[in-house]
Amino acid sequence: MQLLSSCLLIVTFCCQVYVGSFLLFVQLLRMMSILRLCWLMERGMLMSSRELKLLAQRKESLKIRCLKER
Repeated sequence: MQLLSSCLLIVTFCCQVYVGSFLLFVQLLRMMSILRLCWLMERGMLMSSRELKLLAQRKESLKIRCLKER
């Protein structure tokens, strides 16, 4: 019985370490993707949200004009 409880304790600890490591890995991935987005934005390879909104508005107005011309 003592051996079984020791084994369960070890398995529980290993699972906690694994889950903790996985969550840390996910956090690191999120941070890296945010840093990459910032880097792309600084380099001018990525538009700001304001620019994306303006582009979407222009696209929508162009769509409306095309529909009116038909």
